[in-house]
Amino acid sequence: MSLHYEVVLTCFLADETPPEVLDALRWHLGLRDERPATLDPGEHPYPLLEPDPGSYLPGGDVASLRR
Repeated sequence: MSLHYEVVLTCFLADETPPEVLDALRWHLGLRDERPATLDPGEHPYPLLEPDPGSYLPGGDVASLRR
């Protein structure tokens, strides 16, 4: 039995998703370095979905945003 688990999160976004939402999502995924100005640092102190570079999962952690 392993102490490591795989979690897959899939979201289907509408074509009309506002650019501000996409920028926030990119930051949370670690695909953007700077926090978007639209996010309050008190409510969003750090990216929540950023991959862990020290992951023990085979293949490592992966985050992507695709159309």
